Amino acid sequence: MRQRPARSFLHLAPSQVVRVASPARPVPAPRTKPVHVGCDRILGSDVREDRCRICGGDGSSCEAIEGLFNDSLPEGGYEEVVRIPKGSVFIHIQELNVSLNFLVLKSKGDQFFINGKLTIDTPRRFDIAGTTFHYRRPTDQPETLEALGPTNMTIIVMVLVREENPGIHYRFNPPVSRNLLSGYAWHYTSWSRCSVLCAGGRWAMVTLAVTHSLRESQGELD
Repeated sequence: MRQRPARSFLHLAPSQVVRVASPARPVPAPRTKPVHVGCDRILGSDVREDRCRICGGDGSSCEAIEGLFNDSLPEGGYEEVVRIPKGSVFIHIQELNVSLNFLVLKSKGDQFFINGKLTIDTPRRFDIAGTTFHYRRPTDQPETLEALGPTNMTIIVMVLVREENPGIHYRFNPPVSRNLLSGYAWHYTSWSRCSVLCAGGRWAMVTLAVTHSLRESQGELD
């Protein structure tokens, strides 16, 4: 009589049992909550850029400029629309309606960046003045120029006139000039007399911003 071969068994404790997931039921990945990053590049930070593109700023280092250029222009040449100062951000230039005219960008010199020297460029991105300008010219929508900035030079917006100007809207945020008071000097008046003879009165000094030309023509103010 043939004997059956002896069988050996491996006994595992419950803690040693490994459960293998079925291929039909993949193990779901753990759910994670997305964490945003502030402009300071810190995870979970709520710090954002202000209207001047200053991280965590209060918007006081620039001013908002907005206008409409709707002058009647002669056909066949370039006409200046507006000058965008160095350091400007959030630049947006747009025709009010579809037209045969073309928006143009150039420097304060004779260097043209877009649509210069009677040559029409294809709409695309242009790296100009330290930023990227997005030039769009859809067939059924007005022509636009946009850039985040800041620019590293003054840019002149022009228009190549082929027909009546439908109007050009522009807005941008240039930096506040630090030399607004460069032509002025502070002048302090003498202290006033006290408003009462005894305790409880007030006295005051007036501070004036005086132009240098006024000081030179009239001397020191008394």
